[in-house]
Amino acid sequence: MLTSAGSTVQAVALAFYRTRFAQEEQDMETEALERPADLTIWRTTPAASPLVEPERYDTLREALAAAAGAMRDPAKQPWIITEEGEILSPNWIRTYLN
Repeated sequence: MLTSAGSTVQAVALAFYRTRFAQEEQDMETEALERPADLTIWRTTPAASPLVEPERYDTLREALAAAAGAMRDPAKQPWIITEEGEILSPNWIRTYLN
């Protein structure tokens, strides 16, 4: 009987830590979305305008919204560099937005 009670306590503790970890992860993501980020649009076809034009956004959330708009044009490939130095590729952006 003691083993069963021990297993129950262990299961409850594990569920608590999983929930807490998920909440911390979500808080970290929300915090990251509020930090500045740079968006660079690479063109996949030759164009008269400059190939790369980085633009600074106040938040990663704003940069992602601008990247979503750029992705409507198949000749544009958005790349984002976060304040922490993470490089978000067009595939990462597309996956995140979906």
